[in-house]
Order: sequence, then C-alpha cells, then structure tokens
Amino acid sequence: ELGPLRGFMWREKVSRLSQAQMDIFSVIKEAGHRLVTDQIITALENAHGAASVGTTKQNLAELTRQRVLNNQRESDPPGYGLPNWD
Repeated sequence: ELGPLRGFMWREKVSRLSQAQMDIFSVIKEAGHRLVTDQIITALENAHGAASVGTTKQNLAELTRQRVLNNQRESDPPGYGLPNWD
C-alpha cells in the first residue's frame, strides 16, 4: 500500500498525464493485474479502435520513467503494472 505522502505524490503524477498516457494507465488499472505490451495495445484497440505501437511504447517508457507504472518481467504475470502491485 502507498503511504499518505507517497500516495498524494503518485496521484499528482497521474493527474498530469496526457490523454494517451491516461488511456494506458486506465487499461492497466482496469485489468487489475500486470499486462505486457501486446496486451496493452490490444486493450487500447478494443477500447478506442486504434493504437500506435510506437507511441504506446514511448508512453509506457515515459510512464515507467515517471514511476507511474513499473515493468516487472519476473512477476507472475509479468509486465507493466502499478507500483503498489509489487
């Protein structure tokens, strides 16, 4: 669980996301578990009709850099998820 200050800082980061980044964040959060890139792209296509692979990967990298998401390859399931899912 995120502590109060850490939770506030995390919510502030989320509030500043672009629409494309918010779409990615929402797909992952709604899934409730980690997703790999292909699953995220498929979910975005299902929700919005189209998704750019390159732009999605750039946004995932930025969301990871900002620590809004993290990418755990050794998790079960592996992939991108919320930091408090560790």
